[in-house]
Amino acid sequence: MIAESLINHTVPLLKLSDSAENALLIMEDLHLCALPVVDNTTFKGFLTEETISNLFEQQIEVGDLVLNNNECVVYDYQHFWDVLRLFITNNTSFLAVLNKNNEYQGVIFSQELMQSFSKISSFNKNGAILVLAIEQKDYTLSELARIIENNGTKILSLVVNENTDSSTSLEVIIKLNQVEISRTIASLERYNYKIKEQYHEAQFDTIDKQRLDMFLRFLSI
Repeated sequence: MIAESLINHTVPLLKLSDSAENALLIMEDLHLCALPVVDNTTFKGFLTEETISNLFEQQIEVGDLVLNNNECVVYDYQHFWDVLRLFITNNTSFLAVLNKNNEYQGVIFSQELMQSFSKISSFNKNGAILVLAIEQKDYTLSELARIIENNGTKILSLVVNENTDSSTSLEVIIKLNQVEISRTIASLERYNYKIKEQYHEAQFDTIDKQRLDMFLRFLSI
């Protein structure tokens, strides 16, 4: 999946000659907090609702205003993971998409990106989620998969992050195809894997369901 396939083509663009008042009306009508500003095919930045709201005179042209996030761009040929990385790096909820000639193509919103992420990562499918803490020197994907699959369970997706609790360990988030995984948990613990968090059928009516919802909302940032 590349950036081109994630573009929202329905978001209108602003020209430098548009008035701030008109831009605000569009934002309010579409419930958007910002709009892209394009000069011919050149992306100039995003005009935000906050910028307009602070104006004394809203008849001023967009080209006379300070635009934001002109560095929040991705190229249409870049992979999904590059797009996700840029969202996180820029701490933004929208990215402008350019082609190889630096011509504006459209916008990607973080919410739509995460909907696509849930599809390719299998997070929207039934199954348990395990979060493991593994020392970097001990992490072997083939060994981890062997232990899990020996219990008749399949790995649907797996994400590896740096563990914020330790500079030498990893946080491994695993989505499985089963909701009843007590045997899998027992096997992992027998091989001395540390399970930080677990979300499965036996816990869905407890406080861990709330924690799972919080975790999924975190992925949607």
